[in-house]
Amino acid sequence: MVSHTHWDREWYLPYQVFRARLVRMIDTLLDILSSRKDFRYFTLDGQTIVLEDYLEIRLDKEEELRRYIREGRILIGPWYILPDEFLVSGESLIRNLMLGEKVAERFGRIMRIGYLPDPFGHIQEMPQILRGFDIDNFVFWRGYSVDESRKSEFVWEAKDGSEVIAVNLPDGYFNAYNITLEGVEAFKRKVQEKAERLKPYATTKNILLMNGEDHLFPEEKLPEYMKEYQREHPEDSLIHSNLEIFVDEIRKVKHLLNRFTGELRDCRRTPILSGVLSTRMYLKQENHSCEVLLEKFVEPLTALAYALGMEYPSHLIWQAWKYLLQNQTHDGICGTSVDEVHREMLTRYEWVKELSTYLIKEAITHIGGDDAKQENGKQITYLVFNPLNWEVREKVEISLPDDAEYAIERADGGSVGYDTLGKSIIFVDEFPPLGYRSYRLRRIKRKRCATPLKFAENIIENEFLRVSVNDDGTVDLEDKRFGMLYQGLNLFVDEGDAGDEYNFSPPEDNKVVTNKGCRAIIGIVKGNSFSRATVKLNLLLPEGLSKDRKSRKKRKVRCPVRITYTLYQGIPRLDVKVSIENRARDHRLRVLFPTGIRASKSVAASHFGVIERETGVERWDDSWIEVPQPTKPMKGWVDLSDGIKGFMIASKGLPEYEATPDGEIYLTLLRCVGWLSRGDLRTRRIRAGPTLQTPEAQCPGRHEFEYSIIPHLSSGENALQLAHQFIYSPQSFETSGAKNSDTLSFISLTPPLIVSSVKKAENSGELVIRFYNPTERKIEGKLSCTFPVEEIRTANLREKESSIEGVEIIERREREITLQVAPYKIVTLKLKIKRAEK
Repeated sequence: MVSHTHWDREWYLPYQVFRARLVRMIDTLLDILSSRKDFRYFTLDGQTIVLEDYLEIRLDKEEELRRYIREGRILIGPWYILPDEFLVSGESLIRNLMLGEKVAERFGRIMRIGYLPDPFGHIQEMPQILRGFDIDNFVFWRGYSVDESRKSEFVWEAKDGSEVIAVNLPDGYFNAYNITLEGVEAFKRKVQEKAERLKPYATTKNILLMNGEDHLFPEEKLPEYMKEYQREHPEDSLIHSNLEIFVDEIRKVKHLLNRFTGELRDCRRTPILSGVLSTRMYLKQENHSCEVLLEKFVEPLTALAYALGMEYPSHLIWQAWKYLLQNQTHDGICGTSVDEVHREMLTRYEWVKELSTYLIKEAITHIGGDDAKQENGKQITYLVFNPLNWEVREKVEISLPDDAEYAIERADGGSVGYDTLGKSIIFVDEFPPLGYRSYRLRRIKRKRCATPLKFAENIIENEFLRVSVNDDGTVDLEDKRFGMLYQGLNLFVDEGDAGDEYNFSPPEDNKVVTNKGCRAIIGIVKGNSFSRATVKLNLLLPEGLSKDRKSRKKRKVRCPVRITYTLYQGIPRLDVKVSIENRARDHRLRVLFPTGIRASKSVAASHFGVIERETGVERWDDSWIEVPQPTKPMKGWVDLSDGIKGFMIASKGLPEYEATPDGEIYLTLLRCVGWLSRGDLRTRRIRAGPTLQTPEAQCPGRHEFEYSIIPHLSSGENALQLAHQFIYSPQSFETSGAKNSDTLSFISLTPPLIVSSVKKAENSGELVIRFYNPTERKIEGKLSCTFPVEEIRTANLREKESSIEGVEIIERREREITLQVAPYKIVTLKLKIKRAEK
């Protein structure tokens, strides 16, 4: 019997209301532990943020809390918050566990149980992430269905071979909640009933009863009721226990357990609530933007400045991470709370951006130097940073300071083709790996450069691609390299949604609206570095659902749409930006790409790798608690290939796609609903939460979306790099001079190995570099560093020195390391470098 609480920090009530209840709950818990020695254990939900939230109000209770935690009576961690896994980055999950451990260290003990009771499915890489924190187990509820041949305990294996002992909770983390409320006789009966129900699924004689639920207080009478049960049933052992003790028992029979590989998204017995991938899409986009800021710019730029002698601002960086992580709870980032909660989340996102802007400016100032900002008021210096570990040819856009005419050139005097468009200057150039190139912006009379870009009516073109814009705003794309033609791309498809914040559910009479037959207004802009088509059209969408929610209303509203299609010189990719004014309710808006590539599987970006999934929908029947959906999660891109040609869609912060066996790819832009949860869905048999109205989940107003179309041959590795270059494109930062070289590559690593993190180590002066092999083959790569490397060590994700199976350092030089990396492996290196003097 495991006593616990599951604490949704904010959900159907705002944070401060739940926090007030949290204070009362922990006060009650401390009173019980003080007065009852037989109340042996209480698990505080696997997330340490509840301690911070409590102690902000009751700092006087810190020593008492610390005593019970050190004694092992209160179990805390290992997470900072209980996240949604599919909607956040791999590095966010790592920071979550790192921060959970930091908070737990303050109290002297951490529960090394991979406890994730309520997230809506689980990523395939979780075993490797947990093992990186010395956690060899995983306790969960959703995403797995048991039967008498498929036991609740099994070995879960990641694609790299990492494995954990997984413990499924078939009846949830609440299978014995409020078990003492009806008296001791009812308690004894319920214990037997619940144990008998769970026995067929158990591998051992140990049956796990979870005595807790959302926001519940500890049940003080539990120990005496357990004694009464034991007295009446001496054949059983009813133990007040914890998850550490239970997992210890399962470890003894690990050799008997079945094995499972892959993600956990089975919805037969437990709903995975798949509609959360697109609920309140603006939150997903904000989250993505903040993750990119911290992972790709704040941390590597401050690490570079640190290598150049600056003090590393660790505390400020962690504060920004805290604000971001607080928005990544499974009721937060999923968009499944009341409107007040998500308004407060937007404030935290702003705090992340404010801190990130400050930290980047501080680092750029140190890197760029303290020279005069302008020369006679006519010159400004910019540093353009490439966060990827290979040289890229990419576009950069810089906002101009005023309406004067400007030219841009490399700081070393090299010329670059550029365009002035409105109050921006746009150019394409090569940027060094995880490094920067400096530029000077000078006031001059505009002088156009020669360009190979071509121009025709309704047509844009570069060296690789030719794009024709159709009358309805869709495009036909010709890949001139391989002689391939794709027609009718980027068709808007809008349908009704009678679901809620958790699940898409089409109305019985679902009128689908597209922009076929629309008459768009099309304009063409020709530049030196780009060619762009602008499209304006109106989508006439049903206003909302009918009163009985079984059909869409006949009355329509006009939703203006603006699309820009852009080809850049030297880049084989079509970048798309969409702006829409949403005036409709109860609908889902997607864009369709009919590729014609028939494929049984899609490949999508996942955390530290890729994942293959069957196209279409799996078979199901009426016994399923949730209807499986063809929509799936992705971390940046999805690809279809038939062994000859391939077609990839990359996006910034749009995590939901659908791929069909006929070669259609759908990308979700908006899913607009008005209820937290309802009980009348066609796609889910039970409620997922209270029935509350959430008008702001209808997402009214203006929205912008960015994605890119990448045709390629079937190998796909160059396409993967192009997708990363789109998602994590170089960014420009104003600086005051050129203290260091005009061009610098901090770190480079041979692709297809991909760097996910560059930062200073937590407890030493070393640099941490983390990268991964996303392929199914062993890769040999070269890691180069601008600064001399005095010592190199492999480490786990906790940044503790550790050997990594499947990683071999072949050769070491002062500034270069050659190593081999096994398939799908995450690698963390700690480099002791020779830093520059302050």
